[in-house]
Formats: sequence, structure tokens, C-alpha cells
Amino acid sequence: MTVFRGDDLFSYALFYPYGTGKIYRRSYSNGGVSSWVEVTNYATASTMAKSIVEYTVNKWTEATVYNDGDTLFGVGGLMRVFRGVADDFSFALFYPLNSDSVYKRRWSASGWTNWVKISAV
Repeated sequence: MTVFRGDDLFSYALFYPYGTGKIYRRSYSNGGVSSWVEVTNYATASTMAKSIVEYTVNKWTEATVYNDGDTLFGVGGLMRVFRGVADDFSFALFYPLNSDSVYKRRWSASGWTNWVKISAV
């Protein structure tokens, strides 16, 4: 489980049940906690080049990226994209095949930013 603590209007928790590949979210607002809601979409194959508008608003999308769709290393891996209610809150995480590294990029008014390594490895 991951908890994002903001102010009273922007705090939430993500829950990843072991072995399911699903992600659930609940939020905290004004002293109350919402019910858990599944926030995951799946794609069997993808490319890193998709625009944010191709993703579902307020959902995580998890996709296998094959080597021909991998614009970072060309080896493929797992990509998770979160599209927020406002596109400026959207970002992607990438876990390259045969690596323990994690990379992140954000969506901006001019498109995707460059990938940045965010793991210690």
C-alpha cells in the first residue's frame, strides 16, 4: 500500500493486492474516507509514444511495452500510466526488462517530458 498525504482535499491511498495485478484507490476528504475503487486498465501491448488523451481519466493503465515500442532503451518492459483529472497531474513509470531501475516522466502542455531515473539502482 502507498499513501499520498496532501491536504484535506488531496490525500489518497493505493492498494496493490499481491498477485492480482490490480490497483485500488481510496481518498480522504474533509474527515471521511471513501470506499476502495479499482483504478486499473490493462493493455497487452503498447508503445511509449501514445498521447495522454488515449488514456482513461483518473485511472492507472498498465501495459507491456515490447522492444519496438520502447523509445528509451529498445528492450521493452512494463509501463504504468496515470492520467489525472487534469492532464498536468498525469505521469508514467517504466520498469525496463532485465533491470531493477525505475524511470518516470510527466505530461506537460508540450507533451511527455524526458524519462528520468528515479530508483537508486
